[in-house]
Amino acid sequence: MSGLRPYVKLALLVAIVTGAALLIRLTPLGDYTSRDGMVRSLEALRSSAWAPVVFVAAYSVATALALPGSLITIVGGAVF
Repeated sequence: MSGLRPYVKLALLVAIVTGAALLIRLTPLGDYTSRDGMVRSLEALRSSAWAPVVFVAAYSVATALALPGSLITIVGGAVF
């Protein structure tokens, strides 16, 4: 049974990546992931009073997912 475990993990990863790609491609979410959409979202975030709250929440989630904090810190510096 333990011989199948890496293949199950790989299949799950492929399913998640494929699902995310389909979600972006087949829904209006794709508009936000284009270059123009990201620029519009960034400008809206900069002018929002909720920007610091969103940053703290994103930082918390990233820390919980063990993503590197330095990357998020640099992005936060660029946004603010």
